[in-house]
Amino acid sequence: MRKHTVTKQWSTKFSRNQYRIKVEGFSTSLMFSESELAVLADNINQALGGTNDSTNHQ
Repeated sequence: MRKHTVTKQWSTKFSRNQYRIKVEGFSTSLMFSESELAVLADNINQALGGTNDSTNHQ
């Protein structure tokens, strides 16, 4: 598994928290809002055979 970092930062452009995900070996990082990150977590959980309840990720 590649090393990765998740950084929470305030976006002045969107006036909300954004989460930056940086993965070792990739030159760019991905930015997600809190709601987008919850949907992504649900999708990953479903792909791994879990339920689609986002409360499992908090």
